[in-house]
Order: sequence, then structure tokens, then C-alpha cells
Amino acid sequence: MKRSYKNIITAVVLGLSMTACQDWVKPESLEVSVKNNGGDDPALREQYLKNLRSYKESDHQLVYISFDNAAESALNATTLVSYLPDSVDVVELTNPVLRDWFAADMKEVQEDYGTRFVLRVSYDDIMAPYGNAPGQTPVTEEEKTEIIATAVDSLLRQVDVFGYDGITVQYNGLFPDYLYADELAALTKKENDFLPLIKAWKEQNPDKTLFFNGVPTRTIDHSVPLAAEAIIIPTVDARSVNYADFEARNGANGDFAGARMILETMSIPNDPLDKSTGRYTEGEHIPMMLEWMTTNVPDKYTLAGICVYHAEWGCLSTSGYYPVLKNVIKTLNPNS
Repeated sequence: MKRSYKNIITAVVLGLSMTACQDWVKPESLEVSVKNNGGDDPALREQYLKNLRSYKESDHQLVYISFDNAAESALNATTLVSYLPDSVDVVELTNPVLRDWFAADMKEVQEDYGTRFVLRVSYDDIMAPYGNAPGQTPVTEEEKTEIIATAVDSLLRQVDVFGYDGITVQYNGLFPDYLYADELAALTKKENDFLPLIKAWKEQNPDKTLFFNGVPTRTIDHSVPLAAEAIIIPTVDARSVNYADFEARNGANGDFAGARMILETMSIPNDPLDKSTGRYTEGEHIPMMLEWMTTNVPDKYTLAGICVYHAEWGCLSTSGYYPVLKNVIKTLNPNS
């Protein structure tokens, strides 16, 4: 995102102790800044922001990202969502409870750029500490119901407390048609502990954003994924782009034929020893997914966009802020 000159200077001062990225780039000239987003000219800037908000409301492929907001203070551009590219549509924050400085930064981006912020309500995350595996706490089925209800209520309260635009609900089920009676009963109980809470929230908050993360046909009651703006197919661990497409096609049956679906990718981590995260068998997630998306038109579902997890890993380079993410935006929506 092209920031105003004054804000860039402020961030450079804050960024003297750069941690996640090694190279800080020099601020762009005032001339370049004015050309791109109005800079310090109020009239030009307001026109730019108006056009940007209109673009966000138009029909286009979404760029949905996750952003790690665990930092305790605003040290540098990697901690501020105001340095993300302007045309990012949706930001999923990894920590639902926001510090004051981050909440203020988020509010500016929401109001000026029309970017939406969501928190994740995940069945798997809620239940991760519980079970029979080493290190987990065994719980009864009745206790599961209470744990889930309490956790979901707490998360949904944060939407209003911090001014989120909505939620992404994550749920992994099974194809119910292939289950024995006892398996179907267990799956029904699992789903009924969780998804009706989301359904009730959405009915009470029709103006709030809802995304569904999971294969939608692996639900018994389709109400929640059908109410979602788009379905994020869990493909971040796929071995190839074609397998990611295969998963999306598996979910595009029955009620979900032609559904709007977003495919997952992962940024490359800053750890040079990590050679697997963000990579398929034959190459990196993002460039391979972009190539596939620009040369394929799925026939069973509508390709609604791309999801990039841990966008902050691609923070800076000598070429500017978030070069990989900017390329994602330009590739999917060349006129953005």
C-alpha cells in the first residue's frame, strides 16, 4: 500500500528495530505518493479512497489473507495492517483480542480503504486441548458441549467489542452418506454442538460478514455454508494445485453446485531452513496457484478468489512493501 509521506517517515522511525524482515526500504518520494493515492493532497486522496472503496464493493475475485497480530507494540511495518496493499479485501487476524494501538490501526484501514476484518471461530482450535492424545485433557460428551458453547460465545462477543466486520467459521466434518449409524450419530452431535451457534449469530447479525472454511458437503445441515459469502476450501496442505481443485470440486455438489469458493495458499516463511511450508511438491504455492487460476475456469464451482495465510511473512523487500501480495492482487484483478 502506498502510504502518505508523513506516515512513511513515522513508520521508518518505528522500524529501526526490524525483526521479521532484514531490509527496510526507503520512503517513496512525495511525487510518487501523490500520484498513487493522493498523498498529502486532501482532494486527490479522498477521490482515491472513494474509488478504492467502490472497487471493494464491486464484483471481483477476493484477496483474503491472514495476519499475525501477536506483536505487543507497533515496531515496524510487519506489525501494522495499514502497510498491507490497499486492495486486500479481507484480513483474518490470528489473535481476536486487540491491543489499543492495533485496534486504532485496523479502524483506519476499515474506514479509509473499505478492508474487512474477520476473526476465526474454529471447532478444531477450540477442541485442540481436549481428547485422549498425550497432553490433552479427557472430557465427556456433555463437557464438550459446554466447552464449545462457552468458547464460541466468547469469540463472538469480540466481534462487537473490537469492531470486526464478521467471522470465518472453520469446521471439518465427514461425508454423512458413507457413515454407519453410530458414526452418523457422533457426527450429528459434533455438528449440533457448534454450527447452530453460528447460524443463530448470523441470523441475529445479517449485516456481518460470514465465510465458511471447510468442505461444505461434509455437513449434515447445510445452512451455515449456504449463508456464507464464500467458502474457503482447506487446501493449504495440498500436494499440488490440481489436488486443491479436486477438493473444491468434491465440495461443489448438490446444494453447492456453482458455489463461490476460495482456494488456500501459504506464504513462504522467513526461516531459510524451512523448505516445505508454502510449497507444493513441484514449487511454491502462490506463483503456481496464480498461474493455475489465470489459465483455468472451473466448471463445477465459481472461483471467488485466493486465500494467503501469514501474509506478514512477505512483508518487505528492496522493491517495496509486500511485493508478492501486490502481484497476487494485480494478477487476479489487473484493473485494481
